[in-house]
Amino acid sequence: MSERLITNSEHKNSFGNEVNLSKNIENRQNRPEKNSDKVDNSKTNIENLNQSAKLEALNSTETNVESTDEETSTPFVIQKHYKKTAYKQTLKSIRRQLPNNDKMFSGIIHQPVIEKISDISSSTIARPWGLLGGGIIALIGNTALLYMSRHYGFKYNYLMFAIFFVGGYIAVSIIEIIFKTLTKNKNID
Repeated sequence: MSERLITNSEHKNSFGNEVNLSKNIENRQNRPEKNSDKVDNSKTNIENLNQSAKLEALNSTETNVESTDEETSTPFVIQKHYKKTAYKQTLKSIRRQLPNNDKMFSGIIHQPVIEKISDISSSTIARPWGLLGGGIIALIGNTALLYMSRHYGFKYNYLMFAIFFVGGYIAVSIIEIIFKTLTKNKNID
């Protein structure tokens, strides 16, 4: 690579003549403007524009700085509308690919009333900690009950499994709800 960066201000141009860059720059700065009339006209034009802007501008007491509720709620409503439309289009495109029986079933399941019930029940009924706790308590309770029935000689009742499971589910769900509310309050403070 034969290219080099020239760091001094004097070098030869492509024709072989020496050029002094610093003198060139000084000459350009000291040169009077060729179009001084245009510069004067532009300065007066800028001044006129500034004066007209000041006249048309509103005073700070005339402007209302507070935002209205309409401005903040409008994008949310529009976004919700677009989400509903996109959801309906997605359901239609998926239903086209399904067999007839599945199309009918999808139509029944995805009605707004049924979807609301399903969403509410999924967030409250099927709690993973509740299911886990109910299963563990049912396992421990039934193991103890089976041992006692064999040891003391009474008949084992199969309904006790359901009772242990439901009792454990309710107990662990209540503990989970209390724990979550306490940790939420600590995070807010």
